[in-house]
Amino acid sequence: MFVLLLLRLPMIINGFPLIIPELGWMMVGEKLGDGGRMYVDIWENISPLSAGIYWLIDLVFGKSQLAYQIISFLLVLIQAIIFNQALIKTGVYKEKTYLPALLYVIFMSISFDFLTLSPVLMATTYLILVVRNLFRFDNEAIDQDIFKTGFYVGIATLLYIPSVLFLIMAILGLAMFKTSSSRYLIMMVYGFSFAFIIYLVYLFILGGIGDFYDVYILSFLSLNLERYFAPTQAFWLFSVPGIVLILGLLKARTEGGFVNFQINAQQVMAIWILVALVSLLITPKFATYQFIILVPAFTFFTVHYLLLFKKRFFAEIAFWVITFFIVFISYNGIYNFSAGLNQVKYDLLIVKDEESLVEKQKKVLVLGNHPSYYQNQSFATPYYNWRLSQKHFGNMDTYSTLIEIYRNFEQDFPEIIIDKSDNQFAAKLFNNIPLLEQQYQANNENEFPTYILKGNIVEKEIP
Repeated sequence: MFVLLLLRLPMIINGFPLIIPELGWMMVGEKLGDGGRMYVDIWENISPLSAGIYWLIDLVFGKSQLAYQIISFLLVLIQAIIFNQALIKTGVYKEKTYLPALLYVIFMSISFDFLTLSPVLMATTYLILVVRNLFRFDNEAIDQDIFKTGFYVGIATLLYIPSVLFLIMAILGLAMFKTSSSRYLIMMVYGFSFAFIIYLVYLFILGGIGDFYDVYILSFLSLNLERYFAPTQAFWLFSVPGIVLILGLLKARTEGGFVNFQINAQQVMAIWILVALVSLLITPKFATYQFIILVPAFTFFTVHYLLLFKKRFFAEIAFWVITFFIVFISYNGIYNFSAGLNQVKYDLLIVKDEESLVEKQKKVLVLGNHPSYYQNQSFATPYYNWRLSQKHFGNMDTYSTLIEIYRNFEQDFPEIIIDKSDNQFAAKLFNNIPLLEQQYQANNENEFPTYILKGNIVEKEIP
């Protein structure tokens, strides 16, 4: 705990930028708190269980970045303890050590956006529980444990949808440690499905299954990803843990003296790496914090690398070198005290202060992919995610779509409409729905088209 506090506290005290996905999580939590329904009144590709957690946080703390950081701190601490205890109790290494917990919290501080409460961070908690259960299967396994393992993958998927790929790891791990019995396989898949059955029943009661499929599932399957940094920049940010991971893999493979269980554990974590890399290719928002999914594997093989040194002195030197570079990369990324060595650009990820309105706490609609304008505001209509909103705004030539757009406005009129789109969507919107144009007046104070809701909204029928 002290090490984690030492690594994170200076950044928390000095403050660091709000990131665009984090702003989105806060906006979703606030909208849900105001009675909005996910995927019906909120078009954003956040997994349902994560959205529910953001709603609870907003209920207690409001839109607080500090609350996200504190909860993230506690969650990383819990993950480190669970992961370390699982490795000790199952005898994965040749000696018992608390090095995994220490390295885990160090790797979890490699980038400032690792410090917030992201869906991938929450999902990693349950994926660690999956690994813990798999390692236990070498000694004994009952149906309940196998069911729980599948259920944990299901919960992780409801938190972060690319986690569904870890069902492959769980099934292969079950075959390695226990058996490839079809009964056990069915039990695990049933556990995974059970988590979704609970949520689908909830959606059925609310009548939101169709919206869940249209807004969330289809957006994931379309692989229309939002990229906040270039994949090549990941090489710099994760070069140190990546190199040590490879060295650990090679050392573990060439070193003798491992029992079958330990070899199987190494193979499971190698599968984790492959699955995690594929998940990064299909994540809805490609950003540095998504690499949290690799931290357990970084930790696992780095510990192997250090423990397999013949002389403890060299292991200690290697540990401190790794720690130095991780801390340097982390703090240089946010404070940029050595610009020449900072190859990671966070410009697309960080909320832009210059993209803000003088008016605060207004219900706003931003036309265009400029979510920074939502800072210090609330959002109106379901159209928060501009890419998802193209389902309507990109199809305004059909009468049925125009009716749906008007109904969404009528239920939640924006007080301010900002048009930052390339194609003047506001003008096209008002041209197609004159009744909407009557509700707004143009404001010429900004460099971009801005429309203010008139004081009295005229009650009229849908055209």
